[in-house]
Amino acid sequence: MMIFQEEKNSEKSKRQFPKIIIGKRNLTENWKEITIYSIHPNDMSTKQARLTYFDHTWGRALAIRIAFRVAKQNVEDIRVKFPQLVEQRGPSGQSREVPLGFLPTIELESGQISSQSQSIARYAGRVAGMYPNEDFEKSLLVDEVMESALEMMMGKPTEDSMKKYLKFLSDKLGNNTYLLGDEVVSIADLIIFQCMFNIQDDRVEGIDFHQMFRKYPKLLKLFHSVSNLPYVQEELNEDRHRYNNNGGKVI
Repeated sequence: MMIFQEEKNSEKSKRQFPKIIIGKRNLTENWKEITIYSIHPNDMSTKQARLTYFDHTWGRALAIRIAFRVAKQNVEDIRVKFPQLVEQRGPSGQSREVPLGFLPTIELESGQISSQSQSIARYAGRVAGMYPNEDFEKSLLVDEVMESALEMMMGKPTEDSMKKYLKFLSDKLGNNTYLLGDEVVSIADLIIFQCMFNIQDDRVEGIDFHQMFRKYPKLLKLFHSVSNLPYVQEELNEDRHRYNNNGGKVI
């Protein structure tokens, strides 16, 4: 597997995958005590970015968490329950920590707080070298696929409403394993995987994963290929342990 910022024969390429430190501490008075999973390389700095999302595997943060793992980025993976989000955003439905009232959010080392899962995913993809910054045509393709996959999952998707998107995404793959080739994994591939994971985890009512995706063998191949990547296996296996096998059906 290749990423866009190749690190062959470099010291970075010799580093192991990030370790997970599990613990609890108080962030602020409003957040009270929440669970933090600190993902970092061995040479971590004192400052950390903070990714905040709900306390489960499925949803809109899986691709982001995986990308930060690839990047070996110094990130606190903060996982909260819904009542904690309600309390933090307050009576107005918004606060500094949750500017639009929903998750995920990320607070960077600079103090900047940003919302929108796709924006955060692109940021994580760039940091991980999984976004083609210098190739405008490829970056357009990656953006197009990311937005289409998200749009497919909006509202209450049905197999019928998803058909045009699944065909579209399948056609975009062509004969490749991943969007940009057989050896290059992009953040768009992680987003497709994330959407399919949510369906496979029964988070979309009334859709049988295997029955639907047997009609789209290219997407199924991507799903299994991504799920078998070492850093994806690490993320999913740690969540199995974290949630005692109740955090989602993982292949």
